Amino acid sequence: MSRAQAIQLNQEADAKYFRGAFHEAWSTYTQAIRVDPTYARSYNSRAVSCTRLDRYSEALVDFRRALLLDPSYSGAYLGCSVCMSWFELFAEALEYATKAHALDCASSAALYEQGFVLYRIGRHAEAIDRFQQALVLSPNDGNCFYYMGMARAALHQYRLAIQDFTSAVHFAEAGAEARAYGERASAYNRLGEHHLALQDYTTAIASRPTSVLHNDRGIVEVHLERLEDAVADFTMAVTLDPLDSVAFSNRSVALTRLARYDEALRDSDRSIELLPSAGCPYVKRGFTRERLGMHDDARRDWLRARELLLQHEPQNLEWVHFYHGRALRGLRRFEEAIEHQTNAIKLNRTAGRCFAERGFAYLQLGQEAAADRNFQEAIRINPAGMS
Repeated sequence: MSRAQAIQLNQEADAKYFRGAFHEAWSTYTQAIRVDPTYARSYNSRAVSCTRLDRYSEALVDFRRALLLDPSYSGAYLGCSVCMSWFELFAEALEYATKAHALDCASSAALYEQGFVLYRIGRHAEAIDRFQQALVLSPNDGNCFYYMGMARAALHQYRLAIQDFTSAVHFAEAGAEARAYGERASAYNRLGEHHLALQDYTTAIASRPTSVLHNDRGIVEVHLERLEDAVADFTMAVTLDPLDSVAFSNRSVALTRLARYDEALRDSDRSIELLPSAGCPYVKRGFTRERLGMHDDARRDWLRARELLLQHEPQNLEWVHFYHGRALRGLRRFEEAIEHQTNAIKLNRTAGRCFAERGFAYLQLGQEAAADRNFQEAIRINPAGMS
C-alpha cells in the first residue's frame, strides 16, 4: 500500500510542479518519501524541484539517494550532472552526463547536458556535435540552439551562430527570447552589421532591460556614430548597475568623441577605481589623453594597460597595440607605430582600423604604396568606413 500511496503523491506533486508551484511540489514529494523511503522516483523528483528553487546542494543529495536505490536511473545521473555544472565541477558533470546517455541513448537531455558542459570547458567543436545529435531527437529545443550558437560564436562562426540564435528565438520559452536576441546582436556586431545588431539589442532591451544589454547597444551606437544615444545607453547601464566598470569605461569613449574630455576622464578614473586590475579602462583613458595631445601620458596608460592585459585579459591586447601605435604616431615615431599596428593585426586580421592606422604611419614616412595597400585592406574589411 505504501508504494501505491507514494505513486499517487508523486502524481499530485507532478501536477503542482508543472503549474510552477515548486515549493508545494517539493512538500508533496517529501510526503511521498515519508510514505515509502525506498521509491527512487520520489527522491529524483524532489531533487528536480530543488533545482528550480536554486537549492542545488539539496538536489545533489536527493539525486544521489535516487542512485543508491536505483543505480540504473539515467535521470538521476543527469540531475547530478546539472548540479555539478552549477558548482562548476565540470569534469564530474561530464562524467555523470556521459553515464546518463549510456543508460538512455534516446535522451536528448543527456546529449544537451554533455554539449553544455563541453561548451563551458571550451571544447566547442565537441559541444556542437552533441547539440546537433540532441536536435535530431528534439528538433524544437530552443536552449540547444542557443548554446550551439554560443559555441559557434566562440569559434568565430558568426553566420552559423546567427542561424542558431534565430532558431533559439523561434523556439524559446516565453520570456527567454531576450538572451537569444542579445547574442544574435553580438554576432551581427562582430560581422560589422551594426544596424541589424541595433535592432536586436533594442528588441532584447524591450523584453529585459539590463545593464549589459544597454552597454552592448551603446557600443553599437558608437560604431554608428550615434554618440548621444550611446551616452544615454551607457548612462542607463550605470544607473542599473552603479558598479559597472565597463559601462563607465565605454561611456568615456563616447564622451571623448563628443569632445567632452573632462567628463570622459572622470568616467575613466571611476572605471579604474571600480576595477583596478582591468586593462581596458587604461586603454580608453589613453584614448582621451591622446585626443588632448597628452601623448606621453597616453603612452603611459597603454603601457600599464598592456601589463594588466597580459596578466588578466590577453584576448584584448589588440586594443593596446592599436592605441599605443596611435600615440607613437602622434609623437612622430612612425616605425614604432607601424610595429604596434602590425602586432594588433596579428591578433585580429579583421581589424580594419589597425590597417588604416598603419596606412597613415606609412603615409607619413612617405611610403605611399605601402600606405595604399593598408587603406585598401581597411576598406575591404569595412566598406562602410573607418572609425
